[in-house]
Amino acid sequence: MIKPVGYENSPVNPLASLDCYYRASNADVWKDVAYYPNTDLYGNSVFGWKPVQTYTSGPYTGKVMTTTGDNMVAAAINAVDNAGQRVRDRVLDPDISVMVHTIGLGDVGADQHELLRRIANDPSSSIFDSTKPLGMYIFAPTAADLNEAFVRIASEILRYTQ
Repeated sequence: MIKPVGYENSPVNPLASLDCYYRASNADVWKDVAYYPNTDLYGNSVFGWKPVQTYTSGPYTGKVMTTTGDNMVAAAINAVDNAGQRVRDRVLDPDISVMVHTIGLGDVGADQHELLRRIANDPSSSIFDSTKPLGMYIFAPTAADLNEAFVRIASEILRYTQ
């Protein structure tokens, strides 16, 4: 399969000016994409829990900078966190109440644990809201622990459906 020019292992474009810079280095993504939009395709904000750097002058003032990988990760985390918040707030459908349970697998850091707690509205989350559906975050250190995690979530779901 031939990939479009600019993707990893794609044919090299003889007209280098038509190739994308991101192909050579993700540090150069800013040469192809000027800024990240304020929301993702589904309306989830890239601003929020994790600080993001924005341009302070020029035509992109206030827009999220694409010049660092850390900024890209922070913007993506914010969009995921905002999606969880919007689900709990019933933004898309006020008649549907959604309970979210999350499972963390493997060697992850404190931020990843907190993100999954936030998405689930777990009582141990820094933003737990007792007025919203209560979810559960379970950490499975290894793949062998996944079965127990799924059993705990299944038990919780069954408890609510009886």
